[in-house]
Amino acid sequence: MEVIEKALNDITVMQSNISGVYEGPASFIYGKASHFSVSSDEERIKKHFPNAELVGIEGATHLVHTDCPREFLAALLNCLQCE
Repeated sequence: MEVIEKALNDITVMQSNISGVYEGPASFIYGKASHFSVSSDEERIKKHFPNAELVGIEGATHLVHTDCPREFLAALLNCLQCE
């Protein structure tokens, strides 16, 4: 618990030692109006998830599923059907 608490108190701890690669399919569904810049992190994402697909939803913030539930569900189902 101490490690988790430390990471939650300082986000740089969680981001400092990222390692590993997942070669399987991965979808990053994100809101284009989010304060997190997912599209600008594509290079970092692809480093660890080389087969990742980034799916941006117009008009959605970080809470994509709440802001645009239909669009989120469509994107999710599309990703699951591609398996």
